[in-house]
Amino acid sequence: MAGENRYSPILVGIFLSQMLIGTLVVVVFLWMGKAIIPRHGGGLYVLHRVQDPYLYWGLLAGILFSLVFLPIRYLYQGPKR
Repeated sequence: MAGENRYSPILVGIFLSQMLIGTLVVVVFLWMGKAIIPRHGGGLYVLHRVQDPYLYWGLLAGILFSLVFLPIRYLYQGPKR
């Protein structure tokens, strides 16, 4: 199906859609200047860039790392043998 050093086209599509969703989430959070995150026990919490800068930028860095950087790394390295 796929070559030795390549993922299947379905997995590549999943990685690309994951990167697109992560990029869109970060762009929306930067555009609005606030992030909406779920609160433990139900409800939502609005995280403002000015009021909680370290938590806000840490959240964006975490989203970029997990939804954009890791899929790029996996695609670059290829599957394990």
